[in-house]
Amino acid sequence: MSQDFYIEEGVLQKYMGSSGAVAIPDSVTAIREGAFACCSSLTSVTIPDSVTAIGSSTFALCSRLTSVTIRRIVITKEQLKIYNDIFYGEIIKMIITADYSVKMNHDVKYDVIWKVFSLCPDDEKTLAYIKENFAEMFTFLIDHDDAGTVQKVIDSGIFLTKRNIDEYIRYAIDNKHHEIQVMLTNYKAKEIGYTDPTENLNL
Repeated sequence: MSQDFYIEEGVLQKYMGSSGAVAIPDSVTAIREGAFACCSSLTSVTIPDSVTAIGSSTFALCSRLTSVTIRRIVITKEQLKIYNDIFYGEIIKMIITADYSVKMNHDVKYDVIWKVFSLCPDDEKTLAYIKENFAEMFTFLIDHDDAGTVQKVIDSGIFLTKRNIDEYIRYAIDNKHHEIQVMLTNYKAKEIGYTDPTENLNL
């Protein structure tokens, strides 16, 4: 159904339906990053010949997805696994299933997990992994000056607490990430508060 697709100037921005089998309209020329993210009902997708570009993490956490038809080429679940193993190792599997037990370079792993969090901030598996590894994962964001994802962490209201906020403000100061320092300091002032009025000046 056409109302299931949010399309702007030929770009599929978001799939909003709940069907298992989905055929993307012929009017679509590109698919935006994360367009199908968190669509747990999705089992198969048919992508028309008109599509020439597909964004990253398009099918993040689409755990029931079994086949994708691209330009009349059908890729089955078994083939997807083979392609994943050959071209992307465990990364695609991790994005689709939220199985974060795979061992890989932390920079790559954390980057992928934060991407999934940005697209699907309510996914329980993703939230659980971030909570368990938050200190290391959040300093990764500061090290990479990823203010956009830091803002999403702040907006979630889940991870930053009275017990850990000062540690991350100090880390941002020490590593000269001033934009993130200001974001965290403002969050503390607004949501947590200062026990000492001069504390804000010290930070």
